Amino acid sequence: MNIRTLMLGTVLACGTSFGAQAADAIALGNVVALDICDSLGLSGLTIGSNDTCLRISGLVKYEFLWGNYENTRYADNFRDQAINFFNPHPDDFNSRSTIDWRLRFEAVTDSEFGPARAWLQLDEDGNDDLQFTQAYVQIGDQTVLSAGLKGTIFDTGDSRVHNNFLGLFGTMATGGPVTGPSNSHVIQISSTVAEGVVVSAGLEGLNSDNPFAVGVVELSGGWGAGHLSVASNEDGEWKLHSAGQFSFDAFDLTTAVAADHTGFWNALVSGQLELDLFTISGGVQYAEGGAFDQQWGAGAQISADVTDTVTINLGSRYLTNTDTAEEIWQVALGADVDITDNLVLDARIGYVNSTYVTAGPDFAYGDVELQYRPGGGVLAVLGAEVNTTGAWRGNFSLEKTF
Repeated sequence: MNIRTLMLGTVLACGTSFGAQAADAIALGNVVALDICDSLGLSGLTIGSNDTCLRISGLVKYEFLWGNYENTRYADNFRDQAINFFNPHPDDFNSRSTIDWRLRFEAVTDSEFGPARAWLQLDEDGNDDLQFTQAYVQIGDQTVLSAGLKGTIFDTGDSRVHNNFLGLFGTMATGGPVTGPSNSHVIQISSTVAEGVVVSAGLEGLNSDNPFAVGVVELSGGWGAGHLSVASNEDGEWKLHSAGQFSFDAFDLTTAVAADHTGFWNALVSGQLELDLFTISGGVQYAEGGAFDQQWGAGAQISADVTDTVTINLGSRYLTNTDTAEEIWQVALGADVDITDNLVLDARIGYVNSTYVTAGPDFAYGDVELQYRPGGGVLAVLGAEVNTTGAWRGNFSLEKTF
């Protein structure tokens, strides 16, 4: 379907609907449209009728990158053993101009079983055309039934790495049957069975040759939050992910474990201690099994608020493949400066050393970025980066959410 055709049809439909509703609102003193959306708890760009509220939201983003660079990733997820660096481009120059957009419609009507919702989301597919990424119906309050084109309920959250200045050289990876990020045809049900206890189950991938079942238990309370997610299919493939975040007076702790039918598993422990003058955080992660080598990594960070507007960060991270004796480490020093309430400067310098055969040469680097938020859901970013391999890159982006 052509974007212009769809957008024109959407605008005409919304304009016609809005015009009719505006006339009704004028006749009724703006009571109908405002009351139905307010009573359903919806705000933002909304259009209301006698019993239904339509909320429209979205994002438009433009980004331009230019310079002499091959890629911009210091490291990939260590599970796939790919370590890529910011090296010069073979042709001495590279540039990329991209547009990303998302348009979401949410229609809500009250019913005797709870709010009834219809979701429709369209995204840019990377080729200047559109794709439907969500199209599903959902009904219920304490117990919610969902069916249609939708994302998985398999939960991999609650596994935050607290040293977020550099983080770790990997994430809490899982194998097993594919449950995301691609959306599929699903039937899902989720129920709040007690305060802080939510149980969910679903059949997903129903439009594929190998659908799978998913079950999730989520817990939350004053102590923190946690979950257990399990997925399996008819071929005997399975995976699980379990994590918990625990909060104390000045200390936060995260633990997580993931595994699948191949014998692969990995685990994470991360913590953060907040003191009067600074914050100390760190994490350790381990992985082995299946078709993957034994690997472990660690990271640490100290963050200090020098003034009300200046924060200094010092961080380091390390990863080693114990089967091949390859290793990589990185250290960085950075500063976040609130120039004004809407303008932030982020600058850092660092060094990377590695013996991974896919890593390339060791190098030092520096980068700086300005972020401007003038309001209205607008974010403008201007940045530059350079390193001692001879690579450099500039970037500009402008986006608006609504």
